[in-house]
Amino acid sequence: MGRYHPTDAACIALRWLPEGSGRLPNESRITLIEVLVALVITALVVGGMMTSIIMASESTRTAAQHTAAMQLCVELVEEMRSVEFEQLVPANYPLQPSVTLMAPKSGDNTILCTRSVELTDADTEDIEARRVVVKVEWRAGNRPQKVKYETIIYRFH
Repeated sequence: MGRYHPTDAACIALRWLPEGSGRLPNESRITLIEVLVALVITALVVGGMMTSIIMASESTRTAAQHTAAMQLCVELVEEMRSVEFEQLVPANYPLQPSVTLMAPKSGDNTILCTRSVELTDADTEDIEARRVVVKVEWRAGNRPQKVKYETIIYRFH
């Protein structure tokens, strides 16, 4: 019963099963352990990729916030350069505790920060000058962040 003739049309498409074997000749089976090992490897690879994506997203958001904070510093310094030198006194630039930091693509896009200015006389030999330090501080999640911008503004006669 287990034998067929090569010309038998019904048997040509079928493979002959040796009696009592329950499997095809030269057939390899995948065991449950092999499947589990493959699933663990896949889970590790996918988990690593997800961690990398999340970390890259966080780094991008932090970089965007730092860029926006630096822009706040530069804007204030440019404003200070446009006023008369006599107006560059600390009383004209008080602490600003609730400045909006607009960082592109950072979730809700609005973060409150503190902007402060330090104005001191700069040590220059011939030209009167002021040393300007602008700081912007904010919190990104649980971590405090800070950007500091320093320059010297000279009095030109």
